[in-house]
Amino acid sequence: MQILPKKALWLAALFALTCGAASAQSPAGQVSHTVQPGETLYRISRQYGVTVEQIVRLNPGLQGTAVKSGQTLLIPIVPTAADSTATAATTTYKVKRKDTIWHIAQTHGITVEALVLANPEMSAHGYQLKRGSIIRIPATGTSTTTGKTSTTTGKTNAATGKTNAATGKTNAATGKTNAATGTAGTTLVGTASAPQPAARPAGPVKVAVMLPFVGNSGIKERCLEYYRGFLMAVDSLKRQGQSVEVYAFDTPADATLAATLAQVKAAGVDAIIGPFYGAQIEEACRFGRQNGVRVFIPFTSKVSDVYTNPYVYLLNAPDAEKQEAVYDLYNLAFSGKTRLVVLRTAAGNEAQFAGYMQQQVKAQGGSATAVSATATDAELRAALAPDAPNVLLPDASDQATLDTLLPRLLAFTAAHPQYKVSLMGYPDWQAYVVAHQEHFFALDTYIFTNFYYDNYSPAVHHFERNYAQWFHTELMPLYPRMAMLGFDNGLHLMRGIARYGSTFATQAIPAQPYQSAMHFERVSPAGGVVNNSIWFIHYNRNRSIDKLSVQ
Repeated sequence: MQILPKKALWLAALFALTCGAASAQSPAGQVSHTVQPGETLYRISRQYGVTVEQIVRLNPGLQGTAVKSGQTLLIPIVPTAADSTATAATTTYKVKRKDTIWHIAQTHGITVEALVLANPEMSAHGYQLKRGSIIRIPATGTSTTTGKTSTTTGKTNAATGKTNAATGKTNAATGKTNAATGTAGTTLVGTASAPQPAARPAGPVKVAVMLPFVGNSGIKERCLEYYRGFLMAVDSLKRQGQSVEVYAFDTPADATLAATLAQVKAAGVDAIIGPFYGAQIEEACRFGRQNGVRVFIPFTSKVSDVYTNPYVYLLNAPDAEKQEAVYDLYNLAFSGKTRLVVLRTAAGNEAQFAGYMQQQVKAQGGSATAVSATATDAELRAALAPDAPNVLLPDASDQATLDTLLPRLLAFTAAHPQYKVSLMGYPDWQAYVVAHQEHFFALDTYIFTNFYYDNYSPAVHHFERNYAQWFHTELMPLYPRMAMLGFDNGLHLMRGIARYGSTFATQAIPAQPYQSAMHFERVSPAGGVVNNSIWFIHYNRNRSIDKLSVQ
């Protein structure tokens, strides 16, 4: 899926913003909010710039995270440093008929970005100015854009002396990549429109890659393949006329980053990709905030800094954002009459996610229930809707559960064809497609994921041939394919920086990825961005495969 927009409520002394239903100021730094149809607790938390946990603590009567239309909630007001800065440096403006955000910004001599930063609700999906509403106008000259804060003269030697084995195409003496040689991976450029790029100073896009490259462990092999795909993206951009400089650093688990980050600062890089390990990620995030450098983290979603650090970019959404995105995709793919049936298993490694889905469907007036995966045919029939579609969602994603469950479901649907049944599953299931693809077709299976390795795609095969020519080896049979991940990530990030410069954050980049769905959105006005793009890979009973997306 490509994560849903975030809003924040910033209260000024002169006015209160209205979000969905009217929100009234209440004592002790709280507002009341009336839940609207289709809203979830997580979406409400994003709307007000607080966490789900903060809302739950203030509303002890909540049952888990489920909310119902018409329910009134207390929402805490959590001031931030950004609030005081914005309030001190703003005036107010009453919206007139036919006003646009662009026209208001131009009239007041500020940028659109500055206006949106002072009024975070404007970044919400579908936001429209309303005549008579009051908005903030930041003072002219207020700093509202982000970008590099360090400068450098000349070219910096960013070598670590440990990346020689990476590709055979890296200049190990300087750490800078010469990716202009070899065969390029084809870039599939789509026709989707994108915002007009902001002016960017001439010069190369500079990226530092910090990953464990050396050795024979599985982690290092994966990171090496990822980096090779990234180099193919560099070459693709160079062939389109964009200058790129890459600084590669080997960062093993026991390494500290002080010396490496000093070299990165001297080089004046636009972005860092990596690191891999937790303590190093924290160190890099602090550096990014202090120096205005984006830190793109491709291999983990467990980075709490994304909620407070605007320079953090997560390829894998944290659980809350992922669940919200999947729920929206479920609503897109299935009608309101569909019944969700959670299959409780012994493994239960996805019990929290399955419980969330069941809870949200019921809270929004839909039909949802749960039954044991080992239930008798009679018990399973009793759980299904006899006259409406049913979606079966196991609460486990492991192979052993799938191997046991699929024969049972195939036998049931064969014996009871009167029931309309589809199966819903997890990204992990792509690793089992060789053994179970025919079963997926037979059960009309929907797998949610932010990546999809399409073995039938000519473009994918072309990429694989190019990779083999470049590096004299085949891609590792992993899900996702690491080289394609590196290519897609690198192309999106570097093209975004090249087009938008210091204003690049979440803009649409018109390119068709080989494997990875990417649509970045900011988690809060003061936070970073996450990739909330999710696909349903639909294995139709007619043996075709579709990709469905919210975007």
